[in-house]
Amino acid sequence: MSDFVTVEIPQRLEFLREPLGVYRIRVVHGGRGGGKTFGAAVAVLEMCATGKTRVLVLRLTEKSLGGTVRETWSEMVDRMGLAGRCERFRDRFEFDNGSVIYFAGLGDGVEAIKSFHDINLAVVEEAQEMTEAGWEILEPTIRGRDSELWLLGNTDPDAFFCRAFVDAEEPEEDVRVVQINFEDNPFIEPSFLRSVRQALRRNYARARAIYYGERYVPEDQLVFANVVVEEFEPPEDARWRFGLDFGLRNPTALVGCYTEDCEDEDGEFAQDLFIGVEFYVRGVPPRKFATEWDRDFPFLRDATIIADIAGSVEIEQIAHDGFRIRGCKKRPGFKEQGIAALANFRRIVIHPGCEEVAREFTQYRYKKLKNGEVTDQIDPRCDDHSIDATRYALQDIIGMQAGKVRGRFFVYNEF
Repeated sequence: MSDFVTVEIPQRLEFLREPLGVYRIRVVHGGRGGGKTFGAAVAVLEMCATGKTRVLVLRLTEKSLGGTVRETWSEMVDRMGLAGRCERFRDRFEFDNGSVIYFAGLGDGVEAIKSFHDINLAVVEEAQEMTEAGWEILEPTIRGRDSELWLLGNTDPDAFFCRAFVDAEEPEEDVRVVQINFEDNPFIEPSFLRSVRQALRRNYARARAIYYGERYVPEDQLVFANVVVEEFEPPEDARWRFGLDFGLRNPTALVGCYTEDCEDEDGEFAQDLFIGVEFYVRGVPPRKFATEWDRDFPFLRDATIIADIAGSVEIEQIAHDGFRIRGCKKRPGFKEQGIAALANFRRIVIHPGCEEVAREFTQYRYKKLKNGEVTDQIDPRCDDHSIDATRYALQDIIGMQAGKVRGRFFVYNEF
């Protein structure tokens, strides 16, 4: 029987309780509120309480550790009933069995990191701040038997730890990567959820980056600078259009949208695009669409769906199930024209219930080079399944809207 209080942590973080030596590197990434620091602190304190363990907790600077990070670890000492066994100093916690947890700055230099001997575990907080040079100092320093490195950080595709481990094309066998967001944390406070809802209303894209660990795209990289994510009520006479993009290994996306005439800031004729229907699935064969559509979107029985013409077999299946569906009439430059047409709407208003549509549109971006230059080409890492479905839905007006987008042209190898 242990002499400390066992504290529950989110299920996705239970792997942190596995013994040292099972992996070389454990990576936990995601948005705010996932409990990364909390879960790691509980797991590490259990290790230190049950056996002599030397731990180094790092952040970019030692000063920054003196705030919320060290406070969280200290609170866990009290909560787990370890206060009588753990003496807490500003830069370290010392246990009665010889275990030590040091707090230091990753940016304090090579010699500062090397001064810590026989470390069993290094925990890097705010790993998105760590540079490749910092990692090259740290990794070879933590080399004892069964020693490990844990990287805890916010998902940032441009950060070194994400490029090296989260987005690695060929992950190493001794590296375990887990993503966790506030939705995976059953211990989150109601006040936190209210903050998330308020943030989403203020700035949807930035809030998704902060709380869901998604990429935040700077304005100079945005293809669709006209996107607004907000609730709306469609008029009774709205002419709904539906587009469908098939995925084999990729998701299948169905989008429902309509347009409204308006005036731009100069009083000229313009249009707003409203997207209020989303069906976004992976691994579901078309023969099962009818059941889900009849349950969630019964109005599709009276609509016409414009689908990717490449999915002729899928179109035949859906037509067999009683839906009106036909292939999109593609032509040279259709994709290029479609994206330009979407960018030329005055606004693209996406209902917040269409989460995948909103994610794709707010993250669709131009490629950025290592030197910081933003190119004229679309970043190939962007998802565009719902964007393609929207183009198909609007095929009858794409030619009318197509043109340049903020002076840039699009370059594609396929339509």
